[in-house]
Amino acid sequence: MATAEYARRIRLVHTPIWIPSRLVEFAYYFAVFYSLMSEFLGIEIPLVASAIMGLTAGFCLINFRLHSKEVLAPIALLLACAVSFILIQVLVHGESVLGESERTFINWTLGMIVVQSLCLRDGFSRRCVIVLFALGIVIAIPHLQYTAGVERARLERSVAANLSNPNALAGWFGFCAVYSAIFGFETKRMAHCLVAWLLTVVCLFIVGLTVSRGVLIGFALAVTFAGRRVLGRSFVPIFMFLILGGVIYETGLFMHIVNLYTERGMEETGRELIWPVAIDRVLNAPYGTLIGVGASATGNYIGGSYLDGVFKPIYLQPHNSFLYFLLSSGIVPLGFYVLFLIYTAGKAIAPEHRADAAYRMPLLLYTFVNAMLADLPFMAPWGILSFCIAAGYGIPYQVQNLVLVRRRGGIRLGRPHSNSKMTDSAAHT
Repeated sequence: MATAEYARRIRLVHTPIWIPSRLVEFAYYFAVFYSLMSEFLGIEIPLVASAIMGLTAGFCLINFRLHSKEVLAPIALLLACAVSFILIQVLVHGESVLGESERTFINWTLGMIVVQSLCLRDGFSRRCVIVLFALGIVIAIPHLQYTAGVERARLERSVAANLSNPNALAGWFGFCAVYSAIFGFETKRMAHCLVAWLLTVVCLFIVGLTVSRGVLIGFALAVTFAGRRVLGRSFVPIFMFLILGGVIYETGLFMHIVNLYTERGMEETGRELIWPVAIDRVLNAPYGTLIGVGASATGNYIGGSYLDGVFKPIYLQPHNSFLYFLLSSGIVPLGFYVLFLIYTAGKAIAPEHRADAAYRMPLLLYTFVNAMLADLPFMAPWGILSFCIAAGYGIPYQVQNLVLVRRRGGIRLGRPHSNSKMTDSAAHT
């Protein structure tokens, strides 16, 4: 007697978990907007942005309850880095909890909790990049000015996230350029691809105005790694990119920027002098390797010059996140930070089928290059998003429908067809 074929639809349901609502997402956008624009517009009220971010993070943790550990597991090493840094500064170096460095790390911790939670929302990363790009355009375009010497674009007014610094401004738009370029590789719609490439060109043009070398290196590495996957799958995105690049080259839009980069390549920055001075300070300080010299003492004396007959000493910050952690707080926060990068790189490079899989390693590469040339660039909103995307999600944000099919050859799983008349029921064991 022939064995009848039948199938049952089942749902692979992971442990039930709360997903942040759109109101939580809007609260995060408002906190970022206020933190950036309040000082810019002259309406700053101390600790308001931090309070909003803290309440949002607390709301997420309360709703996650026992699942908080699973949600935050991918960024646990970063959280340990931040907590150990704050404890060393307060308990060992006598810094205030509300000191500038400590508040920066507290805000970074709260921001990571919120963003990691919001990454469970489908499409959050794309929407967040659009918001960051729009904020950058609103802040940057009307208020760009050029520095003396090599013409480098910077903001004429003080802005949070250190955006008044040309390198920080470049890092912001460089991140948007990396994300939009990868989106152009990944999307299958020609209209979306074209918009993504145009957005990439706009971002790179602003980066070029700042004459920031490290950001361009990070962009090149990130896009090259992202293109590795595309070259084996589709020729059209690369072909469109080459055509667009050729058109831009013929217009001469970037020729002035190329000349500025050539001029700045001969400029002395003094960064090569910082490493030996900083390492010598760590080795000579009491327990310097274990606890550093304190966040308030990370400036390194590299000489000075006479101005109107008065000697002016020159102090430079480390301009490197690894050196900053070692100098300010020793090997414990640095160890957590290095372990996060190694662990996340190992996960990000592995094949995966999540929606953001194509972005993970390129964004980690981009952030890493920026962190090699600046103290704490990953504490900006774009850096937090980049690290959270690269770290991945502890819990999937969607439930998959599968079909359990029993046939003569055995049992297999498959996806249900849209016209299937199978009934939802649990499969019998």
